[in-house]
Amino acid sequence: LMAFRLGLRAARAPADIVITSSPSMFLAPVCWLLARTKSGKFVWDVRDVGWEYAGESRMASRRIEPLLTVLQRYMWFVMRRADLIVAATPGIAELLSQRIARSKKVLLIGNSVTSELRDAFKVCQERVAKPRPLVAYVGLIGDAQGLAVLVDVAEKLPSTDFMIVGEGPERDQLERRIAELRLRNVR
Repeated sequence: LMAFRLGLRAARAPADIVITSSPSMFLAPVCWLLARTKSGKFVWDVRDVGWEYAGESRMASRRIEPLLTVLQRYMWFVMRRADLIVAATPGIAELLSQRIARSKKVLLIGNSVTSELRDAFKVCQERVAKPRPLVAYVGLIGDAQGLAVLVDVAEKLPSTDFMIVGEGPERDQLERRIAELRLRNVR
């Protein structure tokens, strides 16, 4: 639903190029259709290939395996139609190049920190006094992230503070677990 809402909002503006980044993988098909309706180019920045390992989730069952197969085929269908694919890692770039017909469309722009960026961050090295150690997670709160393990660790380390920041399909379940355990060291 999020992908469709964003697509509808973006449909109001003109565009020569539509760029999306996954996750969320469901943005890619919507953005591909959006680019084509606008006679524009479609660029997909691929940070992971979640559709390939969706069946490995503990939530997957034999009943949904055919649906996952359709999802995988559809995502590769959209991938082959992208005008340009940007891969975040060499492994993703290799997989994408193997799976699509024209590997020249795959551009590797890695997740990296340059020495220039590292040097620029030196101005941010001010130490902030904290009474206790702090562990922070910022990102998607989903099954694949395994944040239940972080909650279990927080229960075993009451003298350490934990902060979880994000949204996702597992957030409510994670909040219930934190409340059940009455953890005061998790925000």
